[in-house]
Amino acid sequence: MHRYRPRAATLIAFLALFVALGGGAYAVKSGKVKLKNNSVTTKKIKDGAVTGPKIANGAVDGSKIASGAVDAGKISKITFQSAGPGSAQYGKDALGFVHLRGTVNSITPGTTMFTLPAGFRPQVDQAFAAICGFSTLGEVEVGTDGTVTPFGSSCNTLFIDVSGANFYAG
Repeated sequence: MHRYRPRAATLIAFLALFVALGGGAYAVKSGKVKLKNNSVTTKKIKDGAVTGPKIANGAVDGSKIASGAVDAGKISKITFQSAGPGSAQYGKDALGFVHLRGTVNSITPGTTMFTLPAGFRPQVDQAFAAICGFSTLGEVEVGTDGTVTPFGSSCNTLFIDVSGANFYAG
């Protein structure tokens, strides 16, 4: 009885086939695929694919967010509690960062000006430098309960600017 014995060329061809079919999968699974710089573009990222938890702490700040990132349709007017009217507004961008902007008039340091609704509150209390009146440095604190409160012994009662208070909503 005659048995078939594959030739060396056939064995090499089969080996090459297995490497070609399985090598790419191995590289992807093992994380050894290296993407070229700038090969992933905005158009290639599915909407909603990049979420806040997937972004390293400190990787994104206000300077990295496009000026139109907070959709005008998502900007909300504030209902003031202990403060007078003002131009303050809040909104959330596509990455889940809340942005405060504008001023609050007739403030009382240490008293809650307004409360942000659920979904617009930080995971931990946040504090931001703010301008009180025309030239005094104060502070705006945003609590995990959504309360927004001005602080600063030298803050007068004219107004406080909340612009620049940006944080990730928890």
